[in-house]
Amino acid sequence: MKTKSTNEMIRADLRLLKIEESRIAALKSSIQEGIDSGIAHDFDPDDHLELLKSKQGLKERYYLNNISSKLERAENSGFTNDSKEQILSESNSLLDE
Repeated sequence: MKTKSTNEMIRADLRLLKIEESRIAALKSSIQEGIDSGIAHDFDPDDHLELLKSKQGLKERYYLNNISSKLERAENSGFTNDSKEQILSESNSLLDE
């Protein structure tokens, strides 16, 4: 591992500090925007929860489709002798433990 000079280390630390300060400023701005927007009088927490659940369901289906696609590619490439169904079955049994 190459040893950095003191100046290089200080410059790297300053870059990281600027990034962190930028993130904090963006967070503070978002918080203030939320405060300034006022109270949502027509907000229904149950409807909002259902919306969040449906979005989570879409995200989970995307990940499952992505995993299924990767398993299919592995199966077709000869990476494994197990079928996609065998791999999924074994994975599910490990999750159930």
